[in-house]
Amino acid sequence: GPDRLSAAFSAACWVEVEDANQTLIYGDLSRAGDVLAIQGEAPMTVLLGNAPAVVMSFNQRRIDLSPETTRDLTARVVLEN
Repeated sequence: GPDRLSAAFSAACWVEVEDANQTLIYGDLSRAGDVLAIQGEAPMTVLLGNAPAVVMSFNQRRIDLSPETTRDLTARVVLEN
């Protein structure tokens, strides 16, 4: 079945998600309190404009964003099975 990405936000954060075909399947500004649920085909590439504001899981597995978070708080994460 499809892979499932979920994310919860404690502050505003720009989000872009590309699927395995590099198709942009989501692009929008999330706000504090928002919860996203996205289905697609892995590997998915996720760009976050404010990574510390995000709690993310992929197929029910918590994703640690801190290794991918840059000094300007952005992150680019590739989610694979």
